[in-house]
Amino acid sequence: LQSLLKHPMRRWDPAQAEVMVIPCLFESYRRCTTTNHAEKPPGSLRQMSVFESYNPDDHPEDFEDIPWMKELDDGSARCLAMIQDSKVYKETYGRNHLFVVADWAMNFGKTLESQLFKNITVGRIEVIDEFEGKIANRSAGPTQS
Repeated sequence: LQSLLKHPMRRWDPAQAEVMVIPCLFESYRRCTTTNHAEKPPGSLRQMSVFESYNPDDHPEDFEDIPWMKELDDGSARCLAMIQDSKVYKETYGRNHLFVVADWAMNFGKTLESQLFKNITVGRIEVIDEFEGKIANRSAGPTQS
């Protein structure tokens, strides 16, 4: 997102923009709260006293609810609600909005089936085509990718 802010094609007037990138950081939430034991903090961090209280298995209260019981974490849901309440979104019904998320949770459960992303183009870690949608019981996927 930072590089998009500085890009020469960046438009500050929504009327001049062809695509609206949704800045909701769902992937950051997932990435910062998911334990991947193959990834370890740098040695310098391990030497700091703050690391003594670090537990890689600590997660936010609602972490396990996504995508099976909740569509998004509370912060991402508030962000998306603000976007969808904007004049620009309402005028286009979200058709020119792009939400790039490479987290696996976007491909399953309530997050996949959600009507929140009805007209939004969702950039996913994988494309869910008709075949994959049928064999994996993810029928909403082909219309969102």
